[in-house]
Amino acid sequence: MRHEIKIYPDFKKLKAYYPNVDEQDIIEVKKDGIKIRLNYRDEENPFLERVKFQLDLSYITKTQFNRLLDELPNMVSERIGDFTHLNELIYLILKGNEVLGSNYYQHKDFYDSDMRAKEIATFLLAYKTASENNPFQIVAKENIGTKKSPITKSAAIKDREISNWICETIYQKILSGQHPFGDSLFSHYGLDPFGDNKDISISALQKASEITSRLPKVILRKEKRRFCEFIFPFIKENTQLVNPTGVKLSNKQAVFFYDLLCLLGHIPLDRKGISNIQYIHTLFNGK
Repeated sequence: MRHEIKIYPDFKKLKAYYPNVDEQDIIEVKKDGIKIRLNYRDEENPFLERVKFQLDLSYITKTQFNRLLDELPNMVSERIGDFTHLNELIYLILKGNEVLGSNYYQHKDFYDSDMRAKEIATFLLAYKTASENNPFQIVAKENIGTKKSPITKSAAIKDREISNWICETIYQKILSGQHPFGDSLFSHYGLDPFGDNKDISISALQKASEITSRLPKVILRKEKRRFCEFIFPFIKENTQLVNPTGVKLSNKQAVFFYDLLCLLGHIPLDRKGISNIQYIHTLFNGK
């Protein structure tokens, strides 16, 4: 499978996207092309150098990359018809996909950090506010079934002294920063990353246990819409997929974007629910 290609986009046709590209660069790209490669180290050349006209891809798999290159020409031919700007379209698609991936995974990292802080805070809050007069235990549960049909296997430590010891050990490790969860826990719990923290206040734990954050799938929908909107002007300007008067997005355009998102792996091939056309119209309407 390919992990590197060279394309020869005409940046005169991409002037609306890259107005600051000078004439000399346009000539050089047309002559020498742009190297596009998957951004990973391989055995043959583990330390590939960065060059001026090069696009490294971090948010597309080798399978998706090759599928796009193999299937895009036929998809364009079927959905658009005669089209002479394939190099330019490939470049825009890959650039837009990098922005989509970067924004999505940046949010997902923040989301995962927030949810981890929330989960730990909820656990420590239960420990710190537990009454000495009530039974206190730690339970470990494992789902040995499936997500839809769970079967729970569990074990409990009912000895309060052991339970307290486990909880206090976790508490002290969080307090001193001796954990693998990054510095974000300090800010979530109101701690000084450079100070000698004595405790985590109950109010800080309570606040952290109530953290809310937008689900990554919500951000992914937003980024898929932004990706399509990034490509859209080029499609309208250089293809027969034009908008009828007063129509934001035609059905033919919707089919094109649906197929494109499928090629990039942003829509599951076995997706169920509303029609493909309606899916894209809903996406463009921000729903």
